[in-house]
Amino acid sequence: FALLMFMGILLFLLIRDENNLKAMNELKHYIDTHYQEDLSLSNLSKIFYLQPGTISKNFRQIWGKNINRYINSVRITNAVHILDKSDISITELAEMVGYENVNTFLRQFKEKMDVSPLQYRKRRQQAMERMHTREMFSRKERGEENWKI
Repeated sequence: FALLMFMGILLFLLIRDENNLKAMNELKHYIDTHYQEDLSLSNLSKIFYLQPGTISKNFRQIWGKNINRYINSVRITNAVHILDKSDISITELAEMVGYENVNTFLRQFKEKMDVSPLQYRKRRQQAMERMHTREMFSRKERGEENWKI
């Protein structure tokens, strides 16, 4: 009987862990695709029918990181992709990636990237200009007629 009871408990724990993993996978996917929306624990709690504390604990347990840090990481990564392709204002960018407060965005960006969004944009533009200059020089060296383009 003790062995049967042990097997029952083990099965229960395995099923519970499987369900937790599934829920946290869905939650992570939701964050990855809805990063621009309200991702507060209270809102995620309503969407996933889980207690905020359960979400925090299980997310950290399964993914090894704090859920708020993960959300900020996803938002800043997407902000970098947008900065690479666009000249929108930093305020617009902050809103676009889910920050209600531009100062919070600036602080999070600098924490992750070690530079402000404006510094990042300027350095990227300078790098692109250097690449363009090197390409023009290479074309001239090879004797291409359209090296000035």
